[in-house]
Amino acid sequence: MGRRFKIGDCSSDMLIRQRAFQRLAAIVARRDRLLKEQEGWEKKTSKKQEKRRRRKQKRLEKLERRKQGLPPLSRASQPHKRSHEKPRKHLTPKEDYREYLRSPHWQKVRRKFLGTHKRCYLCGTTKRLSVHHKTYKRRGWERMTDLLCLCWPCHKKVHEYLDANKDKNTGITLWNAADKLKALE
Repeated sequence: MGRRFKIGDCSSDMLIRQRAFQRLAAIVARRDRLLKEQEGWEKKTSKKQEKRRRRKQKRLEKLERRKQGLPPLSRASQPHKRSHEKPRKHLTPKEDYREYLRSPHWQKVRRKFLGTHKRCYLCGTTKRLSVHHKTYKRRGWERMTDLLCLCWPCHKKVHEYLDANKDKNTGITLWNAADKLKALE
């Protein structure tokens, strides 16, 4: 005599049909995936593949710049991970510096600096203030410690002092010129 099943029990032929259906669904999915690849459907790239692609692109850009006789990309032109430090183009000649001083980025940095520094470092006046760069190394992504608040006449004095002592071995640099002038006064 055959075995009887209650409602809710699965018979063995039901299990066989279910497994066969799962195998068939897997085969159909595999076939569809192969068809998509043959038709030129783009596969999603993994993070590693994307990283490799970006690295390769950077190498190609570097080679292209070398072929054109251009200097390698500076840190300023490469993307930053910090949001407060915006990437800036490589600025070396005076024309680029003047252009940079007119840029919205510099105006924002200047406003922020003058908002906290309201007096000239040398004479203490609050009129006709300007921002002096102690160094041009980080031009485009300045630190607040790279800047100095000076009035126009004092700013002019600092640069004249620098120019007068440029050829002498006095150790006067952009960084310490204002301090040396302050000590002299």
